[in-house]
Amino acid sequence: MTRLIKGIILRKRDYRENDRLFIIYTDELGKIEAVAKGVRKIKSKMAGHLELFSIVNLMVAPGKTYYQIAGAERAKNFLNIKSDLVKTVLASFCLEVVDSFTKPEHADLKIYELLYEMLEIFDNDKMKNFLKMYSLSKFFTLKLLSLLGWTPELYTCVKCKKKIIPSGNFFDAGRGGLLCGQCSKTDFPVSTAAIKVLRFVLKNNFKKIATLKITKAQIKELAKIIDTFLTVHQDRELKSVMWINHLTRTLEI
Repeated sequence: MTRLIKGIILRKRDYRENDRLFIIYTDELGKIEAVAKGVRKIKSKMAGHLELFSIVNLMVAPGKTYYQIAGAERAKNFLNIKSDLVKTVLASFCLEVVDSFTKPEHADLKIYELLYEMLEIFDNDKMKNFLKMYSLSKFFTLKLLSLLGWTPELYTCVKCKKKIIPSGNFFDAGRGGLLCGQCSKTDFPVSTAAIKVLRFVLKNNFKKIATLKITKAQIKELAKIIDTFLTVHQDRELKSVMWINHLTRTLEI
């Protein structure tokens, strides 16, 4: 049965002679794998609509192995992302994280909306600051992990369960959150400012998070925390991390 849905393309690859396989996060079905037949032909009408960094209206029907794309129309095109290398790299990282951490056909509208918000904010032509965009890509990761059930504990010590006081705390990604000074055996101290930012990120929507003003030192600390937390839960290396590392080295972050 054919149905109409909205989707954000996470990844695509050539499939058979003239077809292409798309990994798409949709508003109603979650992540799906769908084939567009004949889309690699020069005269294909759908090819221009099935692009990364776009919101696409799709007509899909279930098939034996993959969904079949019967029609596609681009609803929104994030041109400012496509025309900016830094935005492309950081937004690609967010798409790859969603692809890596979500399972097919486990619908979650909040993940779709988070992804949509991220693309809208990155597409803003006033969004030029690398540090700001870099921090937002990390905060996106944290919010996604939280939506998937991996919310770090930021209010009580994960060992003794006592309330976290303002200073002398540590982060233990393996245990899933903060350790107080008395319980910690790690060399991963966390500043009070970083804890406040992490709490703010988990409580607020992405547009509000984008208004945060954070220092370069705080961004580096927060990135280390979130990257460590991400690594604990991932089962494979993310390809886009290499490009982000190149950017941070080039821009001396």
